[in-house]
Amino acid sequence: KIFQSDEDMFIEIRFCELYQSKLRDLLIPEKQECFLREDENGRIHIRTQPIICDDGKIRAYPITGIRVRDEEKLLEVIRDGIGSRNVGNSTLHDKSSRSHAFLEFELVTTELRKLREEIVEKEADILHHEILMSILWNKTKEKDEKKLKLVNDLGLTGRDYDRLGQELKVMRKEAEEMHEGMNYFMNNKDRPEIGGTMVFVDLAGNEYGRDVKNKDVQEERERNEINKSLLSLKECIRAL
Repeated sequence: KIFQSDEDMFIEIRFCELYQSKLRDLLIPEKQECFLREDENGRIHIRTQPIICDDGKIRAYPITGIRVRDEEKLLEVIRDGIGSRNVGNSTLHDKSSRSHAFLEFELVTTELRKLREEIVEKEADILHHEILMSILWNKTKEKDEKKLKLVNDLGLTGRDYDRLGQELKVMRKEAEEMHEGMNYFMNNKDRPEIGGTMVFVDLAGNEYGRDVKNKDVQEERERNEINKSLLSLKECIRAL
């Protein structure tokens, strides 16, 4: 019914797994490793490994979100994600999941996606300034030639440290205002469906515990890792 009345409404699907203490994005072929990041306000985010982009800034992107509007495409995305999960043999079946998986559905609009992209860009500006300030602060001890080249190419010296600090303070305030604006948008009483989310958590199977006679070293290692990784589930769920 929502889709029939609003052509700009989509279901965004996100799918990741926690396997051997590593968080991986299941919706890209290479299963890129992701990380839990906590901002200065205590919000937990799932982000990719920071990369240096063509404009010289460093960005850490959210996990892949695929937008769909029909059941067929939704099921296709889910099947692709399930096919990327780590599985193994057990006494019960030959495709026992060896990872904890998080499947998330969210109702989004183009405007909400745009707001989130703007926040990623602001985070990139903040990180860029933090790195520049760190290099300047430790410039006499810095041995990384790439980092030194970065500040030298920009013509920065120790005298620029305080200026960068003031700019960073403004950027952080702007980022917080952007988060507040996004939350206000998502809590719009006229559009209560926006941001509506459903999360499924599938815990790894632990049938190896029954295979007392047949389990090998690798299976024993995975079984122990599954039990240990349960402690990480809370933080992953907080980030969803």
